[in-house]
Amino acid sequence: MESNQFRAAVYRSKDLFSWEQVVDVLMPAVPYSFEILNGKYYLGLGNPVLDAQYRDSGTVWVIEDS
Repeated sequence: MESNQFRAAVYRSKDLFSWEQVVDVLMPAVPYSFEILNGKYYLGLGNPVLDAQYRDSGTVWVIEDS
């Protein structure tokens, strides 16, 4: 994993005891927000510091449910 990539892993559970990983992706900025809508996962990317290192900060990425 490169230093400018961040892993986003999403798990789901029906009973809060057994968990299934449904998303595992590398993102070009820090994944800060998350939403599920109509079978799609929306990841909002942010920046941990105020600089231009992560140009994709402020974008929303959509990931289809597999």
